[in-house]
Amino acid sequence: MNVVAVVVAGGSRSPGAPDALTPLGGVPMVVRSVRAVLASGVVDRVALRGERVHDLVRACTGLPVEAWQPVTEQVGAHAGQRRDATNGDEAIAGNLVLVHDAVRPLTPPRLFRLVLDAAPAGPGAVVPVLPLADTVKTVDHAGLLQTTPDRSGLRVVQTPQAFRGPDILFGSTVAGARVVPGDPLAFAVRTPWDLEMAELLLEEGP
Repeated sequence: MNVVAVVVAGGSRSPGAPDALTPLGGVPMVVRSVRAVLASGVVDRVALRGERVHDLVRACTGLPVEAWQPVTEQVGAHAGQRRDATNGDEAIAGNLVLVHDAVRPLTPPRLFRLVLDAAPAGPGAVVPVLPLADTVKTVDHAGLLQTTPDRSGLRVVQTPQAFRGPDILFGSTVAGARVVPGDPLAFAVRTPWDLEMAELLLEEGP
């Protein structure tokens, strides 16, 4: 069974927000994410999916990637909401699929190996998670703070996430997935502040 990595770039974000093509240390985040996938040494095939997939492939010139048509369903943490077939589904069927968010450019290669090692032989998913550190409150309809949920059972979900074959396309979500320890470096760069933090971490090096 082959391992297919699908690096996913989300749709448009708020004005000024970083996206997969935003440079980090002079290199587009999608390129850094693909390099991390390849550096893991566990992937047989790498595909890019997103609304600007051809721009993503162009940014990854020289890397062994292929373009898959834009998806109408979301994958990863929100998989299974739509059943629309897309180009590349044949490659997914029967294989182990690692789905990775392109805006997590500092994800260390070892996290891909950890997720893959924990993948079950049968149906199911594996998701890296981190404990929730911040205090969380519920807010009522009037915008007033209410209770504090018990954080002991709450986790922050990251990528890469492992799925078996068509589980990722037809009805699977991360509910019931096996969890493995995530990595602080696998955070998503979705705001200018995130980007600034990623630049600082990149300057510090390993």
